[in-house]
Amino acid sequence: MLPPRTGPKTDKGPPGLFRATLGALAGAVTGGVLGLFAVGSYPAIATRDVTYLFKFPSLSIVSCLISALLGWFLGWLIGPPLGRRFDSPKVEIAAGVVAGLIPITIIIVLIVLRS
Repeated sequence: MLPPRTGPKTDKGPPGLFRATLGALAGAVTGGVLGLFAVGSYPAIATRDVTYLFKFPSLSIVSCLISALLGWFLGWLIGPPLGRRFDSPKVEIAAGVVAGLIPITIIIVLIVLRS
């Protein structure tokens, strides 16, 4: 059994991929919530029928999961460096939100090109 660590914390380096940062959390939340509606948003706008937002439940769940994971990764990748550069957690959160919008934009563009 290892003895407890009594010295100062030494894990002040860059955060690991699975460590929660503000940017990663903001990206995952943005990607997950908007990912639910990304699949049906273009048909709903094109036909002016709001029910298209809910006509593809299985695709919406898949889109939500993929968008949340990509939002987490991109928010982790973009948020902390910008937060350190501008010395502000608000910048890190804003970068995470923008990172969460990237997979949503890709999904909507793919749907528009497909139809």
